[in-house]
Amino acid sequence: MTKRNSSNSSKTNMYMYTGMFALLLGLWIVLSFIPALFYQLFDTIFGNIVVLGFVFLAMMHNKYMGCGLLVVALVLWRFGHMGMIM
Repeated sequence: MTKRNSSNSSKTNMYMYTGMFALLLGLWIVLSFIPALFYQLFDTIFGNIVVLGFVFLAMMHNKYMGCGLLVVALVLWRFGHMGMIM
């Protein structure tokens, strides 16, 4: 019985990672064609709320994935504001 649960769990993880990769690939394509969307996402209060909500929902699912997304969001936010400093 343990072997069956282990196999099912690894399939679920494979589907989750494949879905996350597809989501990131789609996000990358959208952001490369519409760069203004990237700036609007981090320059408006509503955009910041959406990003924080997405990170919060990810943390509810898996705390390590949520922390990783938080770090990615913070790095992107800093890169988005680097142009304003100069």
